[in-house]
Amino acid sequence: MHVGGVLLFLFIPLVLYLFVQHPFGIVVSYSVAIVVMFTHRFVAIPFMNRFRECRCVWCGRRAAPGRAIEIESRRGAARFAVCDERCRDRLRCFAGFVDGHRRAIALAIFVPLATYVVLGFVRALASVGVSEPLERSLLQAPIALTVVSVAFLHRLGPEPEGRPRMPFPIHNLFLLGVRTTLVVFVGVGVFWLAQVVARALGAFTGV
Repeated sequence: MHVGGVLLFLFIPLVLYLFVQHPFGIVVSYSVAIVVMFTHRFVAIPFMNRFRECRCVWCGRRAAPGRAIEIESRRGAARFAVCDERCRDRLRCFAGFVDGHRRAIALAIFVPLATYVVLGFVRALASVGVSEPLERSLLQAPIALTVVSVAFLHRLGPEPEGRPRMPFPIHNLFLLGVRTTLVVFVGVGVFWLAQVVARALGAFTGV
């Protein structure tokens, strides 16, 4: 796995940490997280373009010469290397699933995130709003359920006809490879769901 890809990927958990833990206070932490979110692409996309024809987009390993797949994204079509037919088929299946459910996935991730950020700023600046534990649960539960579901259910999706289309930022998925990124997302998702359940049980039992 490429060290540069790992280092660039670490900015994603950094953003989540700033949003959830806000170590510098809500206003500063959220502001830094938003800046990182919108500027990360200016480093991640050049990294992807430099290595996308020699690293497998699915598993992140060095790919054999001559094996490639064209993927359609919001930035247009581009060629990405794959290790073998298995990696190509898995990538096509994943792309077909997320493209077919792109609206539901986007709503389940970006609406809770935007709501969480707004509620956090309101609570910090106006000292009103819902409790912080409830805010975190409203963020974590839908996002965790979505990413865990996608990680397991994408194998059931039909492969797209023709060129696969990736509706979400492919440069983020490329950093570790799609497969490894899904494994990380499942780990974080399960941890978040455990936190949500623990909060709910604590509120119910008064512990």
